[in-house]
Amino acid sequence: MNRLVKSTSPYLRQHAHNPVDWYPWGAEAHEKARREDKPILVSIGYSSCHWCHVMEEESFMDEDVASFMNQHFVNIKVDREERPDVDQVYMDAVQILTGRGGWPLNCFLTPDLKPFYGGTYFPPQPRHGMLSWMQLLQRISQAYREDRGQVDRQADQLTGAIQGQRSHLVQKVGNSYAHRDERESLTEWYYELAKQFDRQFGGFGQAPKFPMITTLQLLLRIYYHTGKKEALEQVQRTLRAMLRGGIYDLVGGGLARYATDRAWKVPHFEKMLYDNAQLMELLADVYQLDGNETWAFFIRDIHQFLQQEMHRSSGGYYSALDADSEGIEGKYYTWSWSELESLLIQPEWIWLKDHFDLNVQGNWEHTNILYLQEAVDVERLLDKDSPWPGIRAKLKAARDHRIRPLLDDKISTHWNGLVIKALYHAGYVLGDQQFIDDADESLHFFLDHHRHAGQLAHIFAGGWWQEEVFLDDYAGIIAALVERIQLAGGTEYLHQVRALTQEMIGQFYQPDSTDWVMVPKSSRELPVEVKPMYDYVYPSATSSAASSLLRLGNMMDGPDWLAIAVKTMQSLEPLIHGYLSGFVSGAVNMTEIWFGINQLAIIGPQAPSFHDRQRKHYWPDVVVMLADRQDQSVPLLQHTPPDPGKTYYFLCDQFACKMPVENVKDLQALRQNVYF
Repeated sequence: MNRLVKSTSPYLRQHAHNPVDWYPWGAEAHEKARREDKPILVSIGYSSCHWCHVMEEESFMDEDVASFMNQHFVNIKVDREERPDVDQVYMDAVQILTGRGGWPLNCFLTPDLKPFYGGTYFPPQPRHGMLSWMQLLQRISQAYREDRGQVDRQADQLTGAIQGQRSHLVQKVGNSYAHRDERESLTEWYYELAKQFDRQFGGFGQAPKFPMITTLQLLLRIYYHTGKKEALEQVQRTLRAMLRGGIYDLVGGGLARYATDRAWKVPHFEKMLYDNAQLMELLADVYQLDGNETWAFFIRDIHQFLQQEMHRSSGGYYSALDADSEGIEGKYYTWSWSELESLLIQPEWIWLKDHFDLNVQGNWEHTNILYLQEAVDVERLLDKDSPWPGIRAKLKAARDHRIRPLLDDKISTHWNGLVIKALYHAGYVLGDQQFIDDADESLHFFLDHHRHAGQLAHIFAGGWWQEEVFLDDYAGIIAALVERIQLAGGTEYLHQVRALTQEMIGQFYQPDSTDWVMVPKSSRELPVEVKPMYDYVYPSATSSAASSLLRLGNMMDGPDWLAIAVKTMQSLEPLIHGYLSGFVSGAVNMTEIWFGINQLAIIGPQAPSFHDRQRKHYWPDVVVMLADRQDQSVPLLQHTPPDPGKTYYFLCDQFACKMPVENVKDLQALRQNVYF
């Protein structure tokens, strides 16, 4: 048993019984490395990472390997979800060295925390041109002892390369992005994405294939501003392909992290909170655009999955479900032919075989993943005459008796911000108060801690709040609050969003450079300053912060907030044009800067029902506030209704307001600049 046994992270506790003398990230390990002048091995992963488990079993449980590691290295285990700053620095290092990244991430550092070598997974024996883990350890140890000068030079060069990434990318782009108007940029972005789009199966690229929700959101904005139907169709095609099963769990609900194949059939079975949050929000947007009830069904399905599988009873949502159960990837989710046949009556079994791509020998690893045949539309599951609901209930009941995958029960403030925001948006679009109530419960879990502790925290786990906090956490909760403010009762949250926004700017914004940093300016310990510019599988913290400031600035007449947002995005604009795939959320922000954000006040005794009447309209570039009467303390609610007994829409553009109207039809005419 090692020092990880007391960790709150499930991932670290998984390694507590390794013979490796693991340390958690912190001063004790760093001081030991300096005192004994040993290289540091930082091994980074997360609880639902399949290949992290594989490498643990193959190498970190091996007594001889562990003995060598303990003798020659200071070994540190990091949960990337607890310390995204550590993960980003050393992921950058490995990507610069090898051209690729992923987890497990293994990086070797000098005692002053500078990286000098690293990689991802290493096998226990040499294969396919790869060194074994033991061979790598021996070579690193020898180089550190016998060629220390070269190791230090490599560390300095690599650290410098990490620090200079942004300026290097901007230099490469040069002025090639300049002199384009806004619509020309949107067209160019569309064709850049279209080159990567899989026209047969939807999504982007080949395999492995990730949902890329933020990219799909950009396509919706392109459609909204240009009317290019192909952009909307690509989003619809991708959603249908994913929801047919495989990457989407048709029995229990929820999206897996990615598919290992081009057709979305074979998932990497882990389910992440952030993927399901973003999918729910995207489905709500598309439902506003086309009214297809399929999207509404799956919004509710994801909500049910989150409440049943990921929800903490007193507020907050857990982080992930593992891909493995009983040590076997996907065992919880897959089926044998005979098992399916035995669970169903004959008509159900015939229907299932006619609609799902099943095989006696299995369609994957001698077992069956449930996904529809290519000729069967996902809507077939929802037909009135479909026996699928009854079949699904039987399969779920049977599956509930299996040994479940490990639950990563960390409560991430950032990821919960994504879920809470999505619940508010989906609840509004569907007109379902339960979504909003569930979101309120979780939002208050974080706000209550902030009120007591004076700041947010990154993780709640094991009954404790983590000391560290990151820009993502503030950006996530503020984005959720921005959504909440626009619903009935939203003005109650104004003082909290103001306070959090000022804290976020004070702790993480650098006005001289217009950069945002990941860790508070007073807490730096890594050899480089971490600036979260790039999108991951969710928007970057920088883009998320700027997005909220754009909306709050328009909602609350905050010119200082607007100026910070605009400066932030202007500094990123060359990178957005030069490297769109890494800055998609920034591109979405640019559309709001270019085309502006409307302000809509709904004032009068029927304000909530008036708000509800516009919920089927996709209107992404508007901020809304509603109240039963004029409120002089809130800039957007200072309008005077012509008749205090009636309810009015007040639509403003760049703080210039149009005449008040009393129905949605007239409001939509105002949106199109039709005056009457």
